[in-house]
Amino acid sequence: MIQTKQEVCNECEFGPKCLPDFMNNKCQKLAAKTKWTEQKVLDVIDEVRKVGSIFAARRLAELKTAGPKWAVCDENRNGKVVDTMLDVCGFANLKISARGKFFQLAKRLSSEVDAATGHQRRFYCEVAYRGGGWLSVYDSTNRQEMSVNVAACKGHQQVLIKYGIESSVESRID
Repeated sequence: MIQTKQEVCNECEFGPKCLPDFMNNKCQKLAAKTKWTEQKVLDVIDEVRKVGSIFAARRLAELKTAGPKWAVCDENRNGKVVDTMLDVCGFANLKISARGKFFQLAKRLSSEVDAATGHQRRFYCEVAYRGGGWLSVYDSTNRQEMSVNVAACKGHQQVLIKYGIESSVESRID
């Protein structure tokens, strides 16, 4: 069985108040082994979703404070401004190794219907190229602003780091 290293803050178990210290490697960490099971993967995805939502909310607040950056114009109305946008629309996701036990379980679970809700799970894993894969958690932001989605993925990334899973954030304009 493949095991990965887990790092947990001794004070708050990687709660939101510890994130800045955790990211700067200033808080104390406890090394332990994680045995990946379906339930453990679902628990980590829930944690990823919660932390990503916190990061996204912070970025959205910054954007709202700064005000709109873009004007939306209607070509059929001679370029009349019909709305504004806080940021460009775009997507973000994490690229992680597709060879690990976490990814393999998450990929299978993401294609299944959740027995508790009867709905498709709100994340997906897809195999990419050269041993990589994508992990996306849909409902961390419910927003279209690319920088909000990137911020959520950076939060997701910090949770995965805690469990010893390396990842990188990828984004693209819609």
